[in-house]
Amino acid sequence: MIKKYFLVIVVSFILSGCNLAIGLIDSSVEDETTSAATSESTPVATSESTPVATSESTPVATPESTPVATPESTPVATPESTPKSTPESTPESTSVGTPVATPETLPETTPDPLIQNGDFESGDLMGWIGACAINSPSAHSGLFGAQISTSGSISQTILGLPCNTDYILSVYTQFENAIGEGSVIVENYLGVEIEVPMMRGNTEWNRITIPFTTRIDSTMVTITFSCTLANVNVDDITLELVNMD
Repeated sequence: MIKKYFLVIVVSFILSGCNLAIGLIDSSVEDETTSAATSESTPVATSESTPVATSESTPVATPESTPVATPESTPVATPESTPKSTPESTPESTSVGTPVATPETLPETTPDPLIQNGDFESGDLMGWIGACAINSPSAHSGLFGAQISTSGSISQTILGLPCNTDYILSVYTQFENAIGEGSVIVENYLGVEIEVPMMRGNTEWNRITIPFTTRIDSTMVTITFSCTLANVNVDDITLELVNMD
């Protein structure tokens, strides 16, 4: 019984193997047939000579030559030549830390003349008492001088002089002829006087100087010029303080 079943199994197995093999063969044949049919029905696509798309020679876009931006030549700012400031010369102090006080030099001043209109350049007898002619021919310097006529005189009183002080009176005189006479008189207050004669008949200019001292009890002096028998020219009359230093 067992052998019978075994044989049935073997036979079944063999048959199954055969069927499998037949199926494989049929499947292979079908595949070949299908492949052949496919190959017959589908013409082989002979690749037509497709012209190779030659890329047109596209001109290479040459970048426009962009001019290089040359920076504008900025002018170099040349600094103006500033003149060197020369420092002011500061006087050096002789002692450390203590500036030397330099006395300020004041311009010399000419003191006011003690005699008014002593050169007669006012053109008249301003400051004088008497009678005479004021003209150019009578001038020793400048434009005008005084011409005292025969038996005439002129005088001036100076006030405010210090007492007991030394002065010098100076005057230039000239006679118009050789026979004239004249004198210069310095009179203190209370009648004290000094009389000096002019050089008689001198037709050249002659300078007369008279030193005198004011009185202890007087601050005024009267000066007088007189002549006789001739005309006399008088000019450039001055009164100066004597420096006793």
